[in-house]
Amino acid sequence: MVTLGLTVSRTVGPALAGILLTVTSATAVFALNASTFVVYLVLLCFLHPRRTTGHETGGSWLRQYAARPPTCGPDPASAPSS
Repeated sequence: MVTLGLTVSRTVGPALAGILLTVTSATAVFALNASTFVVYLVLLCFLHPRRTTGHETGGSWLRQYAARPPTCGPDPASAPSS
C-alpha cells in the first residue's frame, strides 16, 4: 500500500505541477508548494507527544545493566570454574 501511494504521488505530482504551470505562473506554483509546508508546520506545532507510563528507577543505567538477569543461558560470572 505504501508503494502504491509513492508511485501515485510520483506520477500525479509532476503531472499536476505541469498543468498548474501552464495555467498559472511559476510564482503561483511555488507559493502553493510553500503553503503546503506551512500547513504541515502549523499542524506539527499542535501535536504533543504522548505521556508514557514509564517508572522512575532511581539508579544509573550502568548499574541497572550490570544487575540484569541473564537473557540467554547461564550467567558466565556464576559458572563453575575448572
